[in-house]
Amino acid sequence: MGGLGGSGRPPRRRHLSFVGPSAFTVDAIVGDARRKAAVEELDERSRTRSIFSRVLYSLGLFGRVAAVMLAQVLLPSPWLHILRAGLVIGAAVPNPERGKFARTLPALVMLRSYILASSWVVKAHSRSVDFWTRVIPIYVGYKYTQVVAPLMNEARQARMWKKRHEWGAEAVYNLCVELRGFYLKDGQFIGSRADFIPEEWGEKLALLQDNVPPVKFEEIDKVLCSEAQVNSIYQVFKAIDKRPLASATIAQVHLGITRTAKSIVVKVQYDDQESLMELDLRNLRNLASFLQTHDMKFFDLLSVVSEFEAQIPLEFDFIEEASMMKTIGDNLRKVGICPAKVVIPEVEEDLVTRRVLGMDYIEGVRVDDTKTLNLWNVNREELVRSLGEAYGQMILVDGVFHADPHPGNLLVLPDSRVAMLDFGQCKHLDETLRLKLCAFYLSICSKDPNAIAQTFRELGIVLDIPVEASQLRSNYLISIYANGLFDTGPLPDGIDINPFANSSPLREVPISEFPAELFMVLRTMGLLRALCCTVGCEVALSEVFRPFALAGLRKADRHAKEGIVIPSASTRPVLLQKTIMKISEMLTDPDTI
Repeated sequence: MGGLGGSGRPPRRRHLSFVGPSAFTVDAIVGDARRKAAVEELDERSRTRSIFSRVLYSLGLFGRVAAVMLAQVLLPSPWLHILRAGLVIGAAVPNPERGKFARTLPALVMLRSYILASSWVVKAHSRSVDFWTRVIPIYVGYKYTQVVAPLMNEARQARMWKKRHEWGAEAVYNLCVELRGFYLKDGQFIGSRADFIPEEWGEKLALLQDNVPPVKFEEIDKVLCSEAQVNSIYQVFKAIDKRPLASATIAQVHLGITRTAKSIVVKVQYDDQESLMELDLRNLRNLASFLQTHDMKFFDLLSVVSEFEAQIPLEFDFIEEASMMKTIGDNLRKVGICPAKVVIPEVEEDLVTRRVLGMDYIEGVRVDDTKTLNLWNVNREELVRSLGEAYGQMILVDGVFHADPHPGNLLVLPDSRVAMLDFGQCKHLDETLRLKLCAFYLSICSKDPNAIAQTFRELGIVLDIPVEASQLRSNYLISIYANGLFDTGPLPDGIDINPFANSSPLREVPISEFPAELFMVLRTMGLLRALCCTVGCEVALSEVFRPFALAGLRKADRHAKEGIVIPSASTRPVLLQKTIMKISEMLTDPDTI
């Protein structure tokens, strides 16, 4: 028993020397594996958080960029721009010490509060916010369709695009009607170009020509009394119809009877439109800059906006408009076009101020009222040719023309003559450009591709033609542009000037430079092309212009027999070789004019 240590129990075996170290080693290995797995899991979470953080940072960056863009639109003063934009952007900078929600909330609250405060304090800010909150969803909607539609079959693509165009047309129509101003004018122009836009847009925006909500007569009464410096409009009028004959972008037209019992129409400018128009143009410049950079690289949109910025202020001066009516009317009377083929209202001299314009009342129907034109048995081709003669004289001989021939500004009389209304948008051409246009239209008549290409380039239009394109291909593309943009005749089969059509030359060869001073000619010819489509006749106005182009050159130099040098803004004069030979031959023929 003593071997048992005297306790009666066997001695406790000490495993520490044998088992202990092995158990410690196993525990350590298991612990290391767990720690390694935990570290890997933390690394994975860290990587996920890093990716998520980068995404959040990017979104935050885009948000700050958007805030900067919005501030640029809303703030006219550079110093206020810096201060307020700094507040907005500073609130949007993430703070690592805050949670995600806490970091985001102040930025949203600050930005929203700034927008609301600006809207209450400055009406113009509210207008800009209204514009951008309407435009951005339209843009995003079309970009979404642009990405998703190609994944579908043709039938589903067609349905999707039709639905998108209907939605887009409704949104743009509402923008134009509710904001009015320059947006309404722009919408009217787009709506008149049925050959240039989706069918759904054409149908909806065409309503802008007629269905513009009028302002209350009380506003018209107030402006009339202020401009005429009277206490009551009945000191000027014996009677006036409170229902407008037409309501347009900057003015409203009413029928009245003067104190001498003469029936006239009076055009009255809306209040506060001039300052809003300037803001609208600034918003459109920002939009044009964005679209030209990202989506519409095929045309120089900024030159278009620049020309509008120069032209639009003239629309608010009715004294200038009255002067243009008299000047153009006198010019057309000298050559017998007015009133034999085209009628221009006489100005009511006693009722002309900067914001009020009185003129003769002319009774007729809109040029797109095809039902009445059929009833009156109007010859559509003769109608277009008469209008073409007027524009040939105005553009190529006189160098001053009515630049807004949309259907709302053209009335057809029962005897088939055309009355031209609204001379707010008129354009003066300098002598150099007028002569270049004369040579250009004669080159179109010659159907010589080389002459067309040469005179087209002399207008200052630059096409982004691939360097590898042959001379033949280059001249062909230029002739397509020349006819599509500046003439009204039919285009070759398979060619569409609509920039959104797959067969549009604009997709293959964008216009990289377009002179601003030429845009009103482009706009006018585009409206005349649309008019030809509306009344259903094909007339190449270049042929109608031919005698006027010759007269325009004779006006510049009646003794030019050996060749005509067209003045150029560049340092080199341009001798239009083949075209000039043809011109010289025609000049010697007394029957050409």
